[in-house]
Amino acid sequence: MTLGCGHPRAFIQSVGGTNPITELAVSNVSWGRRLDELSDGRVVLGETQDAACLPVLASLTPFSHELAIWRDSEEVWVGPVSEPIYTLGGLTIPARDLFQWFERRLLPFDRVFTDVDLSVIAAAYIDDALSRDNTPAIATDVNLCGITGTRSVASTAFRRAADEIRELARTGLDFTVVRRRVIFGGIEIAVPNLPTLTADIFEVGEVRLAGLEMGNEITVFGSPPEGVTTPIYGQAGGVDVPLVQQTYSEPSILDLASATSAAETRYALLRSAPLYVTGRLLESAPVSMADLIPGAHAKFVQQVGFRSFDETMRLVAVDVDATASDDGETETVRLTMQPLGAVEGGG
Repeated sequence: MTLGCGHPRAFIQSVGGTNPITELAVSNVSWGRRLDELSDGRVVLGETQDAACLPVLASLTPFSHELAIWRDSEEVWVGPVSEPIYTLGGLTIPARDLFQWFERRLLPFDRVFTDVDLSVIAAAYIDDALSRDNTPAIATDVNLCGITGTRSVASTAFRRAADEIRELARTGLDFTVVRRRVIFGGIEIAVPNLPTLTADIFEVGEVRLAGLEMGNEITVFGSPPEGVTTPIYGQAGGVDVPLVQQTYSEPSILDLASATSAAETRYALLRSAPLYVTGRLLESAPVSMADLIPGAHAKFVQQVGFRSFDETMRLVAVDVDATASDDGETETVRLTMQPLGAVEGGG
């Protein structure tokens, strides 16, 4: 089994994926996968389209239509059409994966979670956000992350589901979207490891040592209960020199344990300057596209410039770009790797 060079296909379908409407003739297809964030998909149409699909292209409706991208015989990406761009030369159809729905869904119920696993809280947010309408047909895979917390949501606060889930991801939860599934898990999602990224299967683009994100004493501030003036905060580190401090504010955190977990998660990454690696996965790589799930671990073993690297990292982004022309088809698969335990950096 090798990655190979896949043949891209693209379809327009009704929301929920129950009604494929038409296949598109495309000149360029791009799509991705992300850890703790949504991803984008996009197709650029070729000059010639089947007459049967012209009415569909003339009536594309954001959120009511989905873009589905296939690689050979496997669907690899799907999401709602966002902002079709019509030009004299044709049509570009951008879309975002199904997590986009949680950018447009509020949490409609009063909820109080006390010492509940963060994966369970996130799944409840998903269920609540879809309670009035689940035509997008989104499913969840819930794996306990082992970190508990206290959270409270009031329906009158009109909080977006996406914002609350991202906060949980900054505290110790991970999530990714693969086709119609949102996968929740601990700071390391339980997916198979990738092969070692040596020079014969992975062409490095950049290795960055992110010193401006570093912090060896981390403080995360939450929100105290009503009527309490003493701040809730968690801290980690503070024993290394030279001392480099970072602070974060997370208003959704209501308990000391969550604030401490959030601080420890950041400290695990940021106590020394985190390493970020980007590069192109070669066709000879002994891996399938189905294995490229954000959260997967891989050893990165290469000499890059003046430095030798032997690090265990995890996959945080996949970016695929495929182009068809008279000269044939080309496909580029790019990976972004970061250290284990990584979170968003500070200022």
